[in-house]
Amino acid sequence: MISYTVHCLPPSGDALYVYGGWDGQSASNSLHTLDLVTLNWKELTPSNPADAPMKMSGCGMVAYGKNQLVLFGGFGLPSSENGKIQPGSMFFRRNSISGEKGWTNELKVFNIEEGAWSSPKTTGTCPPPCVDFTFTLVDDHQAVVFGGYQPRTGIVSDTYILNMETWHWQKLENLDGTSPEARDGHTACLIEGRPHPQLLVSGGWGSNDKAIGDAWILDVNSGTWRKLALPQEVSPRFWHSAEAIRYSLRLRQLVMFGGCPGTPESGGAAWPKLANTVMLELGKVSVFSTSPPEGGFDDEGAAEEWAVMDMVEGAQFGLPMRRLRERIFLAEYRAAKAEELARDALRKCQVNSFQASPTPTPSLSEREVFTPVSKEEEKPFWVVSREEVEFTLEEVGKGRWGIVRVATYRGTRVAARCLYSQITSEDNRKIFMECMDMSAKLRHPNLLPFVGAIVEGEPIILTELMATNLKSVLEKDSLLQYQVLAIGIDVTRALNFLHTT
Repeated sequence: MISYTVHCLPPSGDALYVYGGWDGQSASNSLHTLDLVTLNWKELTPSNPADAPMKMSGCGMVAYGKNQLVLFGGFGLPSSENGKIQPGSMFFRRNSISGEKGWTNELKVFNIEEGAWSSPKTTGTCPPPCVDFTFTLVDDHQAVVFGGYQPRTGIVSDTYILNMETWHWQKLENLDGTSPEARDGHTACLIEGRPHPQLLVSGGWGSNDKAIGDAWILDVNSGTWRKLALPQEVSPRFWHSAEAIRYSLRLRQLVMFGGCPGTPESGGAAWPKLANTVMLELGKVSVFSTSPPEGGFDDEGAAEEWAVMDMVEGAQFGLPMRRLRERIFLAEYRAAKAEELARDALRKCQVNSFQASPTPTPSLSEREVFTPVSKEEEKPFWVVSREEVEFTLEEVGKGRWGIVRVATYRGTRVAARCLYSQITSEDNRKIFMECMDMSAKLRHPNLLPFVGAIVEGEPIILTELMATNLKSVLEKDSLLQYQVLAIGIDVTRALNFLHTT
């Protein structure tokens, strides 16, 4: 098959699902799965083939919940088994000939445990029949459709959100007029999840019959788009693949591979192809306004946004482990320094604004609000304000030194290690600060990423929240020998790094 749809099923991530496809002659509505542990393929035969989707390609598929696959749109032909179109959906034929292929906006759900297809009844503004769009899961119950080709309109830049809890469609209206140009054959990757999901769209084929080489970020909650500033132009491409790799809270890498740079030359049958790789390194930076707002200054009003820190394009791409560790540390350092510089600028602006004010001389307490903190009094960049962290009652684990709970820091779920009060003496606090200074400088793929620490009151250490732990994995199922060896090697690498740093 030349064109197909794939998706890994969360939360285990141990299976890959492939649906349909087009081989140049006919389409398919078969569903296959690849076990990523044993690397064995298997075709899934539905118990109700009469309710199966069309035979098609160019559709979109996401995983919902623990055992459901949601399929939308595409181009093809109603299957011979069912010979019908989903009630409530639309089917636009390429011409009026009966049996001719066409575009659809049908929505189908496959229950993996039951092995059956179903057709949920949707509400809201459903996308028209379309193909070559992106259909991306952005949190545990929402997916975003962007772009694609619609037979009545052509290539579009429309954005729709599907709520899979209510099966309600919503079309995002572009209020500020800033959005990507219409495209199909592009990619869309989730670079940040709940509670503020953000989607990165790259490449595609434009309505001017040219490949596109830009990148945009969609803030799903607000429905606003922002174009990423690139240090150099990316080779325009469409029908390529892309994936966002998460290395830390403030570092992502978007890796794009392959695709087509354009259409076949006049009289040619072969499509030109790209075999190079593009890497965009994304770092999260603090954004502050240094001009006084109408309501006065508010340090808490600071925001963070993703920016391109580096870009590599070539035939081969790979980062040595040491280089990767340096890049992760650099991203964290840049973010911390940017925040420090921005806050200094805010303080200076506040002081100037205060000195230029015709109001009476303020009291001592008012002066202290606007006085910049001296270098000697500045806290380390890794110190986190307790007010920025929302704690939950969800417990991850406990030990002799403290308890670990789930918390939210700047919209991201983290692990909060709360130390028992009896071990936080003044002497131990000094040791604690020294240890946190060291933790903030350590970056390695096999070490749990350090986020920061709260030093006010009882100390709390914030780290990345893992999806699971080794104990849970062992309780669920025994590990294969190669998995045990892989874990042992990773632990050894981490220990070697700690003892040689």
